[in-house]
Amino acid sequence: MTNYTLGITLYDLTMPIEYCDLYDSNAKPIGKTILRGERPEPGEHYLAVHVWIRNAQGEYLIQKRSPEKSFPNIWAATSGAVSTGATSRETCQQEVQEELGVHTPVEDFRYIALWPSGHVLIEIWHVTAEIEIEAITLQPEEVVAAKWVDVDTLKQMIADGVFLDNGGNYFELGKVFDS
Repeated sequence: MTNYTLGITLYDLTMPIEYCDLYDSNAKPIGKTILRGERPEPGEHYLAVHVWIRNAQGEYLIQKRSPEKSFPNIWAATSGAVSTGATSRETCQQEVQEELGVHTPVEDFRYIALWPSGHVLIEIWHVTAEIEIEAITLQPEEVVAAKWVDVDTLKQMIADGVFLDNGGNYFELGKVFDS
């Protein structure tokens, strides 16, 4: 008897059906959509946002991904795919609200850079906010912990392999930690 797996988790089965617009490698819309979780054709990309939340002390709020997610139990910036009909800035606000339970005005998010990564075009965003860890309400399907770290600690976490491995590329972009 052959045992087949679908490559999805229980978490995936509880998520609403969501579509993403597709773009060319220059981030220009191509007039197609894709079901979230499906892989685009070669030359097609979807948008995602990575949100860096910084406080007045120069620390960054990072979150530990749920064991149910891809890259389980690894620290990362707040992130998410941009759904069809949503702007990147709206997605930033939505992901911070959903994953951390923190409302941040949409106009406070600042675009930093576009970073192509395979079939994903990642937009890097920055927001300054004073958030007490005790005020955070984690979305357990997505996030299991959150903490503030300084840049040196973040660099060490990347070196130790406990922060999502694309993190090192943020430093190469330059502008992320200079904002």
